[in-house]
Parts: sequence; structure tokens; C-alpha cells
Amino acid sequence: MLLHLFFETRRIAAPIFCIFVLIGVCCLGCGDAGETRTVKAYIYGFKVHITEERPALVIVEYTGEVGGCDAVHDPELLWVSGNRFQIRALYDEVDPGGDNCPDYIFEYDKHVILGRLDPGHYTVTINDDVLRFEVSAEPKCQTITWGTESQPLSSLSIREED
Repeated sequence: MLLHLFFETRRIAAPIFCIFVLIGVCCLGCGDAGETRTVKAYIYGFKVHITEERPALVIVEYTGEVGGCDAVHDPELLWVSGNRFQIRALYDEVDPGGDNCPDYIFEYDKHVILGRLDPGHYTVTINDDVLRFEVSAEPKCQTITWGTESQPLSSLSIREED
């Protein structure tokens, strides 16, 4: 009877042990994503929106891309000095490790309200990109665009809005 119980226990225990081993081997690549590091955001397009009233409300908008596991931070207005603004745009770059991250790129848009600005020349630096624009004394609504998918960042266009 004792011998029968020993073989019966081994017959039940062996498959259970094998199941745990298989789960462990299969899940070696599972789990949390790998290392995360914070880096400057990839940005390929900028817009400066200027309202018609004076002082004008000025909003900077930027567009970029991140990978499937990456997370974009909200922009930080680091400092304002006279007619100069410094903005930091970052994202968390995630090494996917064993995670099943989407295998495609996400586009994102962020904006920063610079506030009500008097007529004059202004400079906005976002990471390493420098944008220069003018708020004219003449009341008009404008959108100033730098770079899109179809035009390089070195280009500049001004569009008056109705």
C-alpha cells in the first residue's frame, strides 16, 4: 500500500511539476517592460497661433512621434526672459524588453500657452529648435508654421485666418 501511494503521488506530482516548469520557461520573456530613460522629444512640426486682439494670446503647438511603449511628458515652460521663452519637451523611451509593445509609431500634439503678448519680436526655444516670430501691431489672426511632413523645419509660412 505504501509503495502504491508513492507511485501514485509521483504520477500526479510529475505532470504538475512539468506544468510549472513550462509556465516558467514560457514567461521568461513576459512581464514588465525593460529600462526606461527620459530623453528629448522628437518633434517635426511647430505652429504658433496668434489671436487678433492686442495684446495677442499666443499659443505654441508642436507635433512629434513616439514608439509604441513610449510616453510623452507634458511640456515644461522653463523660463521667460523678456521676449524669449524656453520650453522643454521630453518623453520616456521604454526598451520593450519582453513586453508586447505595439510595433508602430504614434503621432502626438502638445501645446504651450505663452500668454498675452504685446507687439514685438519673440524667440521660443523648444529643446534644440529655435522659433522666431513677430506679433504685429496690426490686429490680425495668424498661424505661423515651421516644418511638417512635407516641408523642412527651415521653411516658414504665415497664414492669415478669417
